[in-house]
Amino acid sequence: MSDAAAPDIDFKLVENVRGFVSGMIIRTPCLPSEWLGKALGGQVWMKCENLQYTGSFKVRGPLARLPWLTKDQRFAGLICASVGNHGKAVAWAAQQYGLNATIIVPKNIPELKEEAIKRYGGKVVKSPCTNFDETQVYAVAHAGMEI
Repeated sequence: MSDAAAPDIDFKLVENVRGFVSGMIIRTPCLPSEWLGKALGGQVWMKCENLQYTGSFKVRGPLARLPWLTKDQRFAGLICASVGNHGKAVAWAAQQYGLNATIIVPKNIPELKEEAIKRYGGKVVKSPCTNFDETQVYAVAHAGMEI
């Protein structure tokens, strides 16, 4: 966990990330789906990521990236665009590290998703947009970055 930029992705990096992320997430089971297997003519296994803290696999991404943030970046906090699950994951991961997270969402986001982001400590900012692509552009501009 250094202040260096995130390195290129390789197998060793994946193993290292797995090491420190594994202590922060739930090891979710894989279960067979008999009906889906029958429908597709083979064995189908389902990874039960709905059992994860935020209800999806998306917590792994923010948790894997946060250790490489510089001190200045940590101080500035996190900002992302989301229509739900990613925003919940970023807010939750930021909370684990004691960081602030601002989640930019479309103006028509369901209240249930907005409340979930807030429950995980995220500050919700509604964009004037109605879809993810426009919301992402709005979020990048709000963060003072370029795509």
